[in-house]
Amino acid sequence: NKGAIYPALELLVKAEKHLVEADRWENSYELTLDILTTLAEAKLHIGETQTAMKIATEVVRHAKTLDDTFPAHIIMLRCVVSGNDRNYDMGVERTLWLLKYYGEKHSWKFFPGQGAVEKIKLRSKIKKLLPCGELEDLLDLPDMVDKPALRIQTLLVNHLAV
Repeated sequence: NKGAIYPALELLVKAEKHLVEADRWENSYELTLDILTTLAEAKLHIGETQTAMKIATEVVRHAKTLDDTFPAHIIMLRCVVSGNDRNYDMGVERTLWLLKYYGEKHSWKFFPGQGAVEKIKLRSKIKKLLPCGELEDLLDLPDMVDKPALRIQTLLVNHLAV
């Protein structure tokens, strides 16, 4: 229910206004990061994609680590594929850029444009990496705890599937 978010959104806006613009990132880094990231998510949730994009861009500009920028990058990506001016092609491009930015080396060719030989090679390569060499073995793999791998999985599953 979108209506339930408005009281929390109002509190976030008030909290953001109380952070002194000039030095909020220097004096209250963690608080500013948390408030602005949450505010951007809330703005996106109610459909204010341009405002969410502006806030997320500020977070990316001031964040100190990749861990701190990742939620803002996801918000920016969701802004690109949401709203009246959504652009799925740009969303795919941005997802691929994020994969590269976070250190994932990836072929820039994906299944729709790949030939049958490339698909067979990719399937064979994946099967070699699995314990018993069968794609069904993916179901028995242990839970992932590697943060970059989880981020890459999030990007691929949630955004390239669009």
